[in-house]
Amino acid sequence: MGLRTDIEGPTPRGVHGCLALAIVVATAATAHAQPEGMKVCGDCHPDVYEAYIRHGMAESLGPIETPPRGGIANPRTGQNYRFVTRGDRTVLEATARDGGVRRQQVVGRIGAGILDTSWATVELDPVSGRPVNRLFFAPVETVTGHGLELAPFEHSARPAGLNMPLTEDCLDCHTDSRIGSLPGASADEGRVFPAHALGPSAFRHLQPLTCDACHGDTSSHVRQMNEGDESGPALRSLSKLSPAQQRDVCARCHLQGDVRLRLADGRPAVDRPLAAQVPVLVASSPPGDDFRFVGQVERLALSECFRRSQAMTCTTCHDPHRGVRDQGLPRLEAACLGCHVTDKDRGTARHRACGRPDALKTGTRPKARSPRGCIDCHLRRSQPFDLPGVRSTDHFIRRRIPEPRAVPFRAVSAVGRPLRLWDDDRLRAALKTKEGRRWRDGVLAMGWMQVGQPERAAALFARFPPPGHRDAVRATAPAPLRPVERWPTFHQLRAMSLLAQGQPREARAAFNDALRIDPGHPGALMGRARLALLEGDLRRVVSDTQVIIDAFPAAEQPWHLRFMTARRLGNVAFQIKGLRALVQRWPSDPRPWLQLAELYGRAGDSKQADAARQRAASLAPSLVLGGR
Repeated sequence: MGLRTDIEGPTPRGVHGCLALAIVVATAATAHAQPEGMKVCGDCHPDVYEAYIRHGMAESLGPIETPPRGGIANPRTGQNYRFVTRGDRTVLEATARDGGVRRQQVVGRIGAGILDTSWATVELDPVSGRPVNRLFFAPVETVTGHGLELAPFEHSARPAGLNMPLTEDCLDCHTDSRIGSLPGASADEGRVFPAHALGPSAFRHLQPLTCDACHGDTSSHVRQMNEGDESGPALRSLSKLSPAQQRDVCARCHLQGDVRLRLADGRPAVDRPLAAQVPVLVASSPPGDDFRFVGQVERLALSECFRRSQAMTCTTCHDPHRGVRDQGLPRLEAACLGCHVTDKDRGTARHRACGRPDALKTGTRPKARSPRGCIDCHLRRSQPFDLPGVRSTDHFIRRRIPEPRAVPFRAVSAVGRPLRLWDDDRLRAALKTKEGRRWRDGVLAMGWMQVGQPERAAALFARFPPPGHRDAVRATAPAPLRPVERWPTFHQLRAMSLLAQGQPREARAAFNDALRIDPGHPGALMGRARLALLEGDLRRVVSDTQVIIDAFPAAEQPWHLRFMTARRLGNVAFQIKGLRALVQRWPSDPRPWLQLAELYGRAGDSKQADAARQRAASLAPSLVLGGR
């Protein structure tokens, strides 16, 4: 896990956390502050409310209660991480192997504290010490019962260190709040750019998951009830949804896959399958003995009892208002016995075809937790492959489960294997059509780009009309599929795959397709501007970056392109202007500081040159020494 020093004992209430878009459905160890968005629901539903505020989902994120302490090192990178107290702030200091230091302030927690705590941090300006508006996942977590451990991404081939962004996609399963409306967020029309520019005060305004997460807009419902108006839309009741629709409510956060794509803004509509709006790509041949932490729906779908029962949902076993520990084994095993006990055996509660010995043995625990042992014998509990140091439940229900074992960390399931679209058969009819097959090709193409396989992506993108053609943005997908052609990110990723194949003209046309749909799309604008810089079209660079500068004034990326443009022109004054704007917005990269030092030296300003060089040296001494 890493080299730990001065480890404190586990905090009284940890917080579950991981990079996955997840919520642990479990019970918090102690009672916590009541979510503001739920108090009004408790007036009419006190029993449900009192049960839910003990649920892990009601503590899906929040402020720091017990600050982390101590330190840990990553032996692979040489980075040394230590939490220190500075006044009323908890600061994470990262010291590199060459002595360079960066600091981030801990501003919040993510998760319910059942298994571990993920810490949300905000970058601190190395010069002023003031918070920068970028949010990150800390590279250190607090594993309940163990103390500090390296975060999962620190075990990857290229550890991110302090640079793992905390974005809207990361928070989507942990909050009901509208991310783009956060005070301090660099947002335009609800879009945030860069995606983690959410403001240093974000966690003061984010609320955990409330009743809205599963039931819809409760504030409108309360207003209608107070006004005696029953004509408006009713709240969703899981019991009134079809089994498939119930699963979709849970799958929004408990089906991660290797790639998760969003084909529309806002919350998915209930009247069409989730997989048609937020397609998930999984390994074509799923692993049998290990599992990802947030793959409950994917793994459940492998189970014989699920495949044989169209009515099985998450609520077949789980009460959504109570955490697993509050429910206890009797309720969970009662669900098993509802299907696996014959009529003649109901009095003795013997399992149908159960061959367990009287002296019950189990592969996942030293001894059974109940006389029946359904859960211990048929649900494996071990370490997920994407969350070292934690044991959780694999939802693949099997007659015989393998012994638990430690598995090496990996970020995805499909290492060296093809991806496939996850579907519970509701898309089968649509996918049999020519247009449905093309839609699947488009989804897979985007997925291959996200996992760094542009060659595979390009072959699938080629099955669509050429970029720039009038039909390139025409929706063709049959109901209930959300068309990929009307999603600007589809065309942005297509452009990137074309660039990887050495086709800049076609890539420019694909960027233009994205901007035909959304003229202010920052990713497509930046992509087209970078391409224009390579081609020497400096007017296009200036015009595209200006759109981003006006819409997202806290973004540093357009200023880097402005600097590159000025360098192409040989204009030292404009190069300095671009770099100064860049480091003002993102001051923790030593390279722009070093470039500023060189430019100030050429301009004859030795004082500014020395100051810029010192700032670069504080972040990366070896870079400055190497530059000499």
